[in-house]
Amino acid sequence: MKEILFEKRNVYTNDHFVMDDVYIDHYAKVCGVYATCVYMGLCRYADRITQSCSPRISLLADKLNISTRQVIRVLKILEYYNIIKIERTPGDVNKYWLIDSKYWKPIESLQQAVTKGHRCHRDTGTSVLQTPPYASQTPPL
Repeated sequence: MKEILFEKRNVYTNDHFVMDDVYIDHYAKVCGVYATCVYMGLCRYADRITQSCSPRISLLADKLNISTRQVIRVLKILEYYNIIKIERTPGDVNKYWLIDSKYWKPIESLQQAVTKGHRCHRDTGTSVLQTPPYASQTPPL
């Protein structure tokens, strides 16, 4: 039998980022695959101490191979669930803060598949939040 040689990855270097387990465990299926990718992108660019970042929407879209319109759409979803706070500025550059998961909307109040109907989501037969009132919720800081 041939031995397979490999080297395990080193997670103690500066080329890694941290993402909340609770997001993957509970929020990813609610927010959708695009929001999950954008959240992952924000986690990747976030400062380790301030948990803030300012990647251009076009940069996120390019890195994730999705449209800028889709990035904007899912940023609103992440903001609605208090996962991020957005400081909007004119143009393509906003400031984003990753909010501690204790301030996210409680799991019990989540609606299934905000983006239901998209080809990436299965029909689970659960209730759907069709038009979240994005502007009416302000995440605590």
